[in-house]
Amino acid sequence: MAQRERVIYASQAVYIDGKQQSRVQTLGANTTFTSEDIFELGQLDIIDVVDDVPKVAITLNLHDFGDITTLAALCKTNPGTRVLSGGATDWRTNGHLTTTGNSNRYRGVCLADFGSADLPTIWAPVQDAAGLGDHANNTVEYTLFLDKVATNKVTFTYNTSGAATCNFSADGYDKTWFLNTGKYVNQETFTVASETTRTLGGGQFTPSTHKVATTKAGNMAFLFFDAAGVPAVRFTVSGTGVSTNYAINKNDSATSGDGVAGKFVYNSTTNLIVYPTDLVATAGDTLTVRYAANKYAAGNIFFDEDASKALADGTGAMRQGQVEVLIIDGSNATAVWRIQTATVDATLTREELKEIGHIKAYAQPVKFPLPITVAMDSLLSDLSDFAMLAGETWSSIVDLDIYKLLSKSNLNLVIMTYEQNDMEAGGTGVNRKWKTAPSARKAGSGHTTINAGDQEVPLAMIVVKNLKPTAENYNLAVGANATQAFNFRANNDLYVVDCFDMSGAELATLKTNVATLARVTQ
Repeated sequence: MAQRERVIYASQAVYIDGKQQSRVQTLGANTTFTSEDIFELGQLDIIDVVDDVPKVAITLNLHDFGDITTLAALCKTNPGTRVLSGGATDWRTNGHLTTTGNSNRYRGVCLADFGSADLPTIWAPVQDAAGLGDHANNTVEYTLFLDKVATNKVTFTYNTSGAATCNFSADGYDKTWFLNTGKYVNQETFTVASETTRTLGGGQFTPSTHKVATTKAGNMAFLFFDAAGVPAVRFTVSGTGVSTNYAINKNDSATSGDGVAGKFVYNSTTNLIVYPTDLVATAGDTLTVRYAANKYAAGNIFFDEDASKALADGTGAMRQGQVEVLIIDGSNATAVWRIQTATVDATLTREELKEIGHIKAYAQPVKFPLPITVAMDSLLSDLSDFAMLAGETWSSIVDLDIYKLLSKSNLNLVIMTYEQNDMEAGGTGVNRKWKTAPSARKAGSGHTTINAGDQEVPLAMIVVKNLKPTAENYNLAVGANATQAFNFRANNDLYVVDCFDMSGAELATLKTNVATLARVTQ
């Protein structure tokens, strides 16, 4: 077989915990190896080189297209149901966010969700060179696997010179390439009924031919691990959402009656998984099996073009006409500057918790509070926005000095991203209307169908609460326009709300109450 010449963007997809991510522009996984040279008195030469754990710096950069899927996946949060069916599954009753003091619930994610102890896994299969561009061809050559990815930075950027972006940085300790008999990374989730066994492959595996791979170390390539580092599967109790990783043993003669206490059993001849004899399972519990094999199981595919487009009705990226930026104070006055660039940057510093006996940290919790910075660069016009930030009325004041900015502590940033640009929508704010009824949006969702002329609501809304000014900069030079920039800081209170299924009235209620937006336990 000829050696592959190259890998290009169309060759590789990105998955987080089994779900393909859309609008990914770059993926980086850069490893740093750390070692220490050991010397001693009386010897000039090196005595030994002691290796520490390698660190993997991960970058994942996306176009912002009005969807919170990647953000929710990286912080392991269930934001609530997107497609409505009424009753308990409606995000109005099970949404992850709320506004304090009322019963409104919203589908969304907040920065504090990154405090979860459970970290996500990223894998990225590379399509066979001969199948490039063939979306029905699920043959891959190898798969990059990044386990326990700890996000340490989130940046949203909106400007007048390019597409809006949502970028993530993360750290990890594990980076593996699966190839040959293990090049297909699968994740299958089974809902428990009354069974005591499950069979991998979903009918796509031929017994004795397709199976879980065996690693060079001699372990089965199940890709969850228990507390002792043994390959495992994950069992989640319904209702509580508590997950436990159970070790899995190999027994190629196992049948339904060959379960053991405390562990699952895998028969590589039949791909049968037998439950532990002491596991008390109830209907609705789930068993998740993640593994490397020599074929994709049913439902595990390399590239799903339709699914990647359906998340936001085909929206590819956001430009300036699809973005609105507001500063809302406690009395709901708003400012819209001649903004050129708006950036929201959240840093998540993580503490590596280590213990003797293990080379890798056993946990990487975030350190609270979580600092947020907001930067606004604008062309200077009048000073009405400066006055609003200072709590003054522009038309009635004589002087406006920087000390007035120090009195403000109830400013909230709102960034809204739309499917149509302002020309298509016929205006901004409440004047945005649907030019034509979007065919895919809300169809059959249990919500009122959108018609031409209805108010267009955002796809998503970013909210940063309790801004405090940190800088104001004015600059003018020959041959250039005068600019004014404001910088702000905040802590913890960054929220991203999916507005996809909202009505205009629900959007107005949310905007009125952004100062009280908070997370809730689901």
